[in-house]
Amino acid sequence: MTPNELILMLGDIVHNFDKLTEKYFIDKIKTIGDAYFCVAGAHASKSSDHAERTLRFSIDIFAFLNSFNKQKEKRINVRIGLHTGECVGGVIGFKKFAYDLWGDAINTASRMESTGVPGRVQVSRTTYERVHDLGFEFEEREGIQVKGKGLMKTYLLAAKHHLPAVEDIITLPHYESH
Repeated sequence: MTPNELILMLGDIVHNFDKLTEKYFIDKIKTIGDAYFCVAGAHASKSSDHAERTLRFSIDIFAFLNSFNKQKEKRINVRIGLHTGECVGGVIGFKKFAYDLWGDAINTASRMESTGVPGRVQVSRTTYERVHDLGFEFEEREGIQVKGKGLMKTYLLAAKHHLPAVEDIITLPHYESH
């Protein structure tokens, strides 16, 4: 695959992730290399289902990638990390403006991703407590060493949740690989 084909493929994958953010009322903050950073509940809202929406969004990410990989004969995989908590957002910069988020919740979510398992969704105890009684099954992980946090109990979403059909929302890439 050429660098141009890789960029086109990543662009199309991100485009489909962006479409999923609309479905779940999630805000994309930015992409950082191959990382996709988004948040639910950043706007004042009476809704308290932010954790559930991000979990369902994550499941649809895996469903999209499953369809994409089968149709394009690729092996694209992701790790997803979720945490629930408060953060601060704002626009910074003078010449090149950028909206970003800060806070312990952001750092913890990042650590959930970085200590996660490829092909799985790892959630913090805080997120687990908000969604475990909504029909989702989890596997408990004991004592994951998390930078800046020490040992944390985390949970992996059961793999059976990762393969719903989402053909109605995906648009497959228009690049050719050789």
